[in-house]
Amino acid sequence: MATFHISEIEAASDFAGLMARVRAGEEIVIESDTHPVAVLRPALRSRSISATIARRQARIT
Repeated sequence: MATFHISEIEAASDFAGLMARVRAGEEIVIESDTHPVAVLRPALRSRSISATIARRQARIT
């Protein structure tokens, strides 16, 4: 996963652009004077409950 560093001011001025980069798989580190303040990264994709149950049942049988 690529990591992109950006200042708070730049992040505030182009949040939509940052979200596009996150959707493309990048991790964004928002910094204040080179100190990390926040990290934006793609959310983990989770399975539905029914898919989880089906997978567990397949392992049991």
